[in-house]
Amino acid sequence: MTTFNKITREKVLECLKQVQEPVLKEDIISLGLVHEIEIDKNHAFLHLESSVEDPCLQEKLRLSIVQAVQAAGASGCEVHFSEKQKCGVSVQPIPGVKHVIAVASGKGGVGKSTVAVNLALALKMLGARVGLMDADIYGPNIPIMLGIPGEQRPGANAEEKILPLEAHGVKAISIGFFANPEQPVIWRGPLLHKTMEQFLHRVDWGELDYLVVDLPPGTGDVQLSLSQWVSLSGAVVVTTPQEVALSDVRKAVNMFRQLEVPVLG
Repeated sequence: MTTFNKITREKVLECLKQVQEPVLKEDIISLGLVHEIEIDKNHAFLHLESSVEDPCLQEKLRLSIVQAVQAAGASGCEVHFSEKQKCGVSVQPIPGVKHVIAVASGKGGVGKSTVAVNLALALKMLGARVGLMDADIYGPNIPIMLGIPGEQRPGANAEEKILPLEAHGVKAISIGFFANPEQPVIWRGPLLHKTMEQFLHRVDWGELDYLVVDLPPGTGDVQLSLSQWVSLSGAVVVTTPQEVALSDVRKAVNMFRQLEVPVLG
């Protein structure tokens, strides 16, 4: 029976220092090619920047990484190389916003919005300038969680940009500020896209250190649009320990990996 030592992020980093890039002949850690290391049940997931165009050299590098990581004690290793350019994607920075953090989940009811609100408030308590964007169009809970009265509505500035409401020192925007709370939001894809774009680029966020985005559950249009329209600093994926929730959250984590977004936790 094969046994494996428990793998850690530190062990992976150490073993990757022994893996050389095939062209430059320097280790991939010193070259800064390793963007993300995740450990799940002794299985390692790595995200690296692609340094070579030759598929044979890239496969050779992948095999070297897998062998090194498994030799360090991992039961398995999955390596994903990012492309140098993303075709068809136009990433536009949000003026004044330094970092955008997405909070996601594989399924609803796991506490995603609660985590998003508490993350925003914790960052504010640490002295950061924080905004909170409610991208869960069908279930906008951020207004209630922040304690913002239902009759309060956002205004507009001289440039006709939306002015976010503020609670506990956090700037917030939500479809819940505009829609009738008794009426469901029944929208197809194009309206979702338009609302997302307006919340990102037609809201006067001012100067922010962090914009926390509360995404809807699942892996649909809103998640894809967000990752294509702005440069995400990372994603926080929320789950509960039940197997049905874990099954869905793995899909969400893999989605962010495929979109080359670092999973922060």
